[in-house]
Amino acid sequence: ARRGFADVVELAQGAASRQRALARIGVRFGGSLAAVQAQHLRERISPQHHQSAPVSPFAARLAVAGADGLEGLSRTIFSFDSQLTSRAILPVLPSEMKIGGKPREPRTRHSRR
Repeated sequence: ARRGFADVVELAQGAASRQRALARIGVRFGGSLAAVQAQHLRERISPQHHQSAPVSPFAARLAVAGADGLEGLSRTIFSFDSQLTSRAILPVLPSEMKIGGKPREPRTRHSRR
């Protein structure tokens, strides 16, 4: 019965770990997407891109404001991701748990055992 409980705990921890990893992948993708879109906006208003028909001053200001906003969003997302990384708690393995007693404190990336 104890081994069955440990297997369930290990399975749940693995699922939670995968869920966190997928969430972080989504966060990183969102940050990268915002950065790429900002770059594309800046390229679209460059003189090299519009040699035959220049962009109006209003459209250029709008594109720059949009690119600045997207770059700010990208920096915020990457900062959030790095904070998640630094605060990540590593799972407690079943072999480290005290079944029927108080479990050990979760490990962090900075703690050693």
